[in-house]
Amino acid sequence: MNDEILTKAYHSIITELEVPKVSDDTSERQKIYTIRKPDYTLEDDEIISHLKNKFKIAQSDAEKLFDELKRRGFLIELPEQPEQLTCDKFRSLHMDILVRSSEIRTMWSGLRYIVAPRFMWDFVDTPSEKDRIFFPDSRYSFPSPKLYSSIMGFFEDKKIAQDYIHIMKKYLPSGLDGYQAYSLALMLESGSKLHVITAPTGAGKTEIFFLYILAWLMKNKYEKNETSRVVLIYPRRTLSVDQSGRLIRLLKIANDYGYHFSFGLRDGHTPREKDINEGKIRDGDSFRGIRCPNCDGTLVYDLKKGSVRCDSCNEELFFVKATRKAMGKENPDVIVTNMWALEVRMIDNNQNDLNVNTFSDVGVVVIDEAHEYTGLGGGLVYNLIRLLTKQAKKDVTIIVSSATMPSAIDFASKLTGIPKENAQQYDFMDIKTKLRRYNIEFSGRRLVLIGIFDINPRYSWSTYCQLWTVMMSFLNYAYSTSKKVYRPQSIIFINNIKELRRTYLGYEENIFLGEPRDHIIGPKELGRPLPSIDPFSYWHFLPYKYRLKIIEVFNNNGRLEELAENVAEMHSLVKDEKTREKVIKALEKGEELGVIFSTSSLELGVDYQNVSFILNVGFSNPLSLIQRIGRGGRRTNTLRTVLGIILFRNVPSETLSMYRPDLKNRLSPSLARRDEALPVSTDNPQVERRGKIVEGISILARKGKFTYASKKAIKTFDELQEFLSELIETLRGGE
Repeated sequence: MNDEILTKAYHSIITELEVPKVSDDTSERQKIYTIRKPDYTLEDDEIISHLKNKFKIAQSDAEKLFDELKRRGFLIELPEQPEQLTCDKFRSLHMDILVRSSEIRTMWSGLRYIVAPRFMWDFVDTPSEKDRIFFPDSRYSFPSPKLYSSIMGFFEDKKIAQDYIHIMKKYLPSGLDGYQAYSLALMLESGSKLHVITAPTGAGKTEIFFLYILAWLMKNKYEKNETSRVVLIYPRRTLSVDQSGRLIRLLKIANDYGYHFSFGLRDGHTPREKDINEGKIRDGDSFRGIRCPNCDGTLVYDLKKGSVRCDSCNEELFFVKATRKAMGKENPDVIVTNMWALEVRMIDNNQNDLNVNTFSDVGVVVIDEAHEYTGLGGGLVYNLIRLLTKQAKKDVTIIVSSATMPSAIDFASKLTGIPKENAQQYDFMDIKTKLRRYNIEFSGRRLVLIGIFDINPRYSWSTYCQLWTVMMSFLNYAYSTSKKVYRPQSIIFINNIKELRRTYLGYEENIFLGEPRDHIIGPKELGRPLPSIDPFSYWHFLPYKYRLKIIEVFNNNGRLEELAENVAEMHSLVKDEKTREKVIKALEKGEELGVIFSTSSLELGVDYQNVSFILNVGFSNPLSLIQRIGRGGRRTNTLRTVLGIILFRNVPSETLSMYRPDLKNRLSPSLARRDEALPVSTDNPQVERRGKIVEGISILARKGKFTYASKKAIKTFDELQEFLSELIETLRGGE
C-alpha cells in the first residue's frame, strides 16, 4: 500500500471526521478548538464511506485503506471489554492520545489534571521521498537543466563538474526535490557573500549547503589549487554528531572519486593526549556513535593513527581526524564545531590542535539553526564571525540556515555583519510558488496537532508528566508486542535538568508501585476493566492475544518492569557516551526506547524514525516550540503526523499567554514567515568589550605569543601582569 495515499487518508480522517466530533464544531481550522467530547467514536462504515467519497475510489479500495491503517496501528479499535475479539468503533491513534492526555488523573474517580484542554491543527508542506527525483541534466524537465547549467558554469574544469554530478548521484541516489535543486542552482550562480536558507523542518536544508560546500571545496582545491577550509557551526552536540555522520558519508564518496578532503569534529569531547594516556578513551571505543558509510557498522577510534575505522567491515577512514593532535598535524578541510570551541581555537596557537592559523584559510562558514543565536548569544557569534572573516586570507562566504527565522535577511545580516544588499535568500514558500509555474508540486504534507493544556492549580505538572510517560511508555510496549513496523516514540522536553531528573525518577517510582495497573484491570472500586472508551483505560492498546495475559500479570500484583527500561534521559549531565549513543540509536532506528526525557539537547535538526508525540513543559519561546514539535512526524513511518502537547504551568506569564488572541499564529509552523525581528545584541557594551579582548588575544596567538588558551593556566601575578600588559599594548595598536 502506497504510504502517501495512507498518509492523506489518515490526515483526512483526523481533520474531517474526528476534529468536528471531539470539539462539537464543524468550522474550518482557523481557530483553536476545545475538547468537549472525549468519549467520541467513529464507526468502521463511517470511515470507509468517507475514504470512498474523499478519494473517489471503489468500496473495495476504501476497505483496503481502512484495513491497512488498522493493521499498522493508526486506527485503534475500541471494544467494550478485553474479551471482545472484534468491534466496529475506532479512533485514530493521534486523536486517541490527545483526548486521553487531556483526561489524565491520578485515580479514576479523581479530578483531571488539565483544566481547559484545547487543541489546534495545521498542515506543513514538506517534500516527500516521492518528490526527490531531480538530478543535474540538460535533457529533463525544470529544474534539472538549470541545476546542470549552474554546475557547468560554476566549474571551469568540465571533468570536475561531471565528477561532482556523479558524487551527488551516489550521495542522493533518488535525487533532489525541486526546492533543493533550485536553491542549489541559485547558490552556485550567486556571487553573494551571505546565503540565507529558510524552510520548514524536514525540508532538506542540510543537503543544500552540504552540496554547495562540496562544490566549493572541489573548485578551490582541485581547480584553483588553493588551501581552503569550511567551518560548520552547530548549537547542539547531538546535532553536530548527527550532521557529522552525514558529512563523513559525503566526503567518503568524494574521496573514492579521488577528491581527498579531510574531516574533523572539534568540540569539548574531542580526545586530548591526556585522555588517551590516562585511558579515558581507548582504541576501539565508539566514535560518537556515528555509523560506517559503507556497511552501517559503528565507527570506532584508531588512536595510534588519529583516525577511525569500522568495527564491522574494518575499513580505515583516514580522512577523519579524530583526535586533537591529528587535527593539529593535518588541519581538516571540513571542520564541525560550536561557537565556544571555535572561539577558544581562535585565541590559541597550540600546534597539537586546531589553532588561530588554521582559520586563516577558511572560505565558507555555515551557521545552522541560526535562530538559536539571539540576544547576547547572537552578539557573541557576530564578534566571532567578524574576527574570523577579518583574519581570513580571502573573502569568506557565510551560509545561515534555519526553519524558524523571521525577517531572515535582516537577522542574518545582523548576525554576520554582512550588509543586506550582499545577501540572497532561498525561502521554501517563495521557491515553491516559482516551481508551480513548471507544474511542480510537493506531495508531502505533515499534519501538526498541538494540544494546549492548562494544568490544574491543585496539581503538579511534574506528576502529570510522570503519568503521561506511563501511558506513552505502555503504548510503545503494547505496539512492540504486536511486532508492528511502527512503534510510537515520544519526547518530553523539560528545560531544567533538576526538574527533569525529579520527574524521571518519579516515573521510575510509579512503575515500581505497579503502574499502569488500574488502567489495565480497572480501579479497585469497580473490580473489573473499564470500557476502552473511558479515557482512564489503556488495555485497548494491546493486541487481542496479549490483553488477557497482561491483565493476569496485574491481577497477580505483578509489574511490567520492562517499562522502567523503556524510558531514558538526555541532557548535558549525561556524560557517558554509551548512554548518549544508545538514546540516539534508539531514535534513529525507532526501537528499544519508548520515551525520552530531554532538555534542549534533542530540539534541533535531527531526523527521528518513529517519534510522533511531543510533550513540552512550559511556554516561553514559540520558535523553540516549533522546533521541538518539528522533531515528530518527519517520516512515513509516522504517516507524517505529530501530536505536540504544550503544558502551560501555573506561572502568571504562561497562564496569560495561553489566552492571547494571536496564540494560534505564534504556534503555527508558518511563524517563521512573520515579520518579527530576532534581536542580536551587537551594540551591547559588554559584548563589544569581549569582542575586542578576544580579537586582541587572537592577534597575540598569531604572533606566536603564549595565550594560556590550552596547556597551562595563569598561576602567578607576574604571569598575569605580563599577559595583560601585552594584551593592552595590542589593543592600543602596539606591535
